[in-house]
Amino acid sequence: MSVFTLTAHVLGKGLDEQFTMEDTDKAGLPFFSGCQYCHASLGPLQALPGKNGYIVGTCCYDQDEPSDVYLSVEEAAKALEMDQ
Repeated sequence: MSVFTLTAHVLGKGLDEQFTMEDTDKAGLPFFSGCQYCHASLGPLQALPGKNGYIVGTCCYDQDEPSDVYLSVEEAAKALEMDQ
């Protein structure tokens, strides 16, 4: 579940629609970010919102132990609402 997917959910857009940096800002998410582990530069499709408030890149995401990222848009959106 990427920043792209979460932005679409929060703004009520479809996954086939385009959105801008302003849209991700409205959703309370970064458009560009860096992986908390390897510091790679990431765009919305490669960035996974972490439960600790940092971004995890698909490059370092461990599918065997996904406890550090949100697995569903509902879970992440709920956490995002509590932060705002």
